Amino acid sequence: MANLFDINREIMDTWERCIDPETGEIDEILYADLEALQLARDAKIENIACWAKNLTSDAAQLKAEAAAMTERARAAEKKADSLKRYLAVVLNGSKFESPRCVIGWRRSTAVEVLPGAKIPKKYLRIKEEPDKAAIKAALVEGKKVNGCFLEERNNMTLK
Repeated sequence: MANLFDINREIMDTWERCIDPETGEIDEILYADLEALQLARDAKIENIACWAKNLTSDAAQLKAEAAAMTERARAAEKKADSLKRYLAVVLNGSKFESPRCVIGWRRSTAVEVLPGAKIPKKYLRIKEEPDKAAIKAALVEGKKVNGCFLEERNNMTLK
C-alpha cells in the first residue's frame, strides 16, 4: 500500500489529467479513480490517527506504571533508611561483621544552615532562567523584550 505522500501526489497528478484543458470537461473514468484515491487517502489518515492514539494510550499507561514503580522504589528506600537508622541506634558506633554483611563507620563533615540565616551573597547560588509567563504578558501588552517574540503555533488535537 502506498504511503500518504504518494497518495497525495497521485491525487494531484490524477486531478490535473482529469480536466480537459481545452474544454474544461471532467473525464468520468479518471474522476472515479480520483474518488478511489480520496477514499484510500482517508483510510490512510484514519489508520495513522488511530495508531497515534494507541501510542498515546501506551505512553500514558507506561508513565502510570513508571510512577507506580517510582513510588515502590521510594517506599523501599524509606524502609531501608529507617532500618539503617535503627541499626545505627542499636550499634551506637560499634562495628558489626558477618559473612553476609559488614557495618562500619566513617567520619564526615557537613554544613548545616539554620532557617533564616543571613548568608552573604558570595555564598549563594542563584539559578537564572527566563520567566516565560512574564515575557509573554509583556509581549502581549506590546512591549519589546530583547531576543523574544511570540510565535503562533497550530497544535493538533487527536481524540
